[in-house]
Amino acid sequence: MSDIVPFDSISDRVVFIHLQIVCWTASQRLRPEDLGLDRRTLPPERLVHFGNKKLINPEELRPFASLRSAARRECLAVGVRFLGGFLVPADQAQGLLDRLDALERRFGAERDRFLARFDHLVEDWIREHPDWAALIRGAMVPARFVAERLSFAAQALQLTAPGKVTHAGLARAAAGLAETLFREVATLARETLERSFLGRTGVTRRALRPVLALRDKLAGLAFLDARVRPLADHLEQTLGDLPRQGAIQGRDLDALLGLLAILENPERLKAHGDRLRALPADAVALGALGQPAFLLGAAAPHSAETITVRGKSPIRVESDADADAVFPDPEPPSPAVAEAVEPLTEVRRPRTPVPALVGDWFF
Repeated sequence: MSDIVPFDSISDRVVFIHLQIVCWTASQRLRPEDLGLDRRTLPPERLVHFGNKKLINPEELRPFASLRSAARRECLAVGVRFLGGFLVPADQAQGLLDRLDALERRFGAERDRFLARFDHLVEDWIREHPDWAALIRGAMVPARFVAERLSFAAQALQLTAPGKVTHAGLARAAAGLAETLFREVATLARETLERSFLGRTGVTRRALRPVLALRDKLAGLAFLDARVRPLADHLEQTLGDLPRQGAIQGRDLDALLGLLAILENPERLKAHGDRLRALPADAVALGALGQPAFLLGAAAPHSAETITVRGKSPIRVESDADADAVFPDPEPPSPAVAEAVEPLTEVRRPRTPVPALVGDWFF
């Protein structure tokens, strides 16, 4: 059961970010005449399509597509998709915009380099395909045309429902925000699980970076749905129970894998949020958040142990040399998650084990 928050109650807590990034494809539609074919002898265009012709080497345009993807990842790291853009917590909007401005400067520098080499790139492409030189030259466009189709811009807006008109469109779109968030978190968790954890008996602490990013995304958007805050707290607790140094393996890795296996499925994710909400209020504070039964094992006696929570001293995400030698590093994180490490503080609390929650965790 969810408690969906009306958009009017959160409009002053979010900023709408719109990305306007255009990347030239260096392609044009291929015509039958380009291949010396008589159009009258061919099937109608409604039946067949000839595809496109490439005017330069597509690899030369890869930096622009990469920067566009990086901008979207930055937005998704802290925000949620909405109306063709992203809703971002207001207290994180400025930092995001600063990072987008940096990407815009890189995009502009890449564009300037590309345009300065444009004529040479065309000639290189023709030399690579000399039999089709006439086709390439006949379809070529000037550099000024290309410059207009390589652009990067981001805009920030404060969204509110119009006061003088009545329409339910914004409310309907906002009602799906929580579902969108759950799907995005599930996708990120699945990618993290497959890329950095599956098939490994241990991982270095660098593998925690995308998990930290998941925690921060949930925590920052907790006001969208009553299930989100308990999920963020559970992820916080699981991260806090990991050893502060060395490799993650054994029961620690099992606990992390178990939680990621829940997070990677939107329905399991929502069901787990409902379970956590049903726990007593002090259960979260004591860390009694309930793991799958096969991860909990036998209950340990009452004891005091170190639990790491967010605060002032930094968490160590770097790995030691021995751990790196045993457990190869996962793929490097995206720029969006590379900055996702928040400071953590170490406190000591009594830990009271509780029985596992009843239910099928992998349905």
